[in-house]
Amino acid sequence: LHQAYPFFLKLAIALHKGYLPLWAANTFGGRRVAGEIQQGIFYPLNLLWCLLFSTPKGIDVYYLDLLVALHYLIAVIGMYKVARTFQLPITSSVAASLIFSFASALGARSAGQTCIFFGLALLPWSVYLVAKYYMVRPHKRYLVFAGLIAGLEILAGHMQPFFHTMVINGLIIAFFEYRRRRTWRHLLVSSSINILVPLTFALVIALPQLYYAAEYFSHCYRTISHGYFIAPRQKVPLYVYAHWFII
Repeated sequence: LHQAYPFFLKLAIALHKGYLPLWAANTFGGRRVAGEIQQGIFYPLNLLWCLLFSTPKGIDVYYLDLLVALHYLIAVIGMYKVARTFQLPITSSVAASLIFSFASALGARSAGQTCIFFGLALLPWSVYLVAKYYMVRPHKRYLVFAGLIAGLEILAGHMQPFFHTMVINGLIIAFFEYRRRRTWRHLLVSSSINILVPLTFALVIALPQLYYAAEYFSHCYRTISHGYFIAPRQKVPLYVYAHWFII
């Protein structure tokens, strides 16, 4: 209500007036809406939802609740497919999908930063495609699609889910490439290629958002975990980054 709803309101009204809200003339004397990555104005599901369920006056909170419910469904199905691809029994796969969707950071984010929640809900699908590449059939298109979904995480409104998705995918790739290595050089080359493929396609599909947000990255001032305040060009302490943001 305090963050995502105003963002959706702006997007819905703008779309009904026939334009994408790249610029806001009524905030700070004018600013780039697209520069605030958390608004997710390039995220296809946000655009589709606002076109389908909004009016020229905006969008009702009820429909945004349904959008959250849809992402829960996306997460449940996605994690189930991940578990089954890794050959877990059906019961274990159901448990894994329910735990991930309703008892993990994903559930916590649904009541916090909606943009992170949307991105995390997509995470299993990218992992599923990488797993399918190694467990089912080694077609490079699986890595391409894994990257496109990771790029959608950025478009959903935050870099954090994308970062964690690439960490997980990178670990899976390194594990399987290590198991089937012929030489250490082969391991390095094959792992690098299979990590670069999804990374490249993720950045390509997210390019519109990254382009508009780039100039703001060096001017951020925010509170981070552990009581630290980070001003422009200051670095997050290594302990905070490793412990709070990764572990």
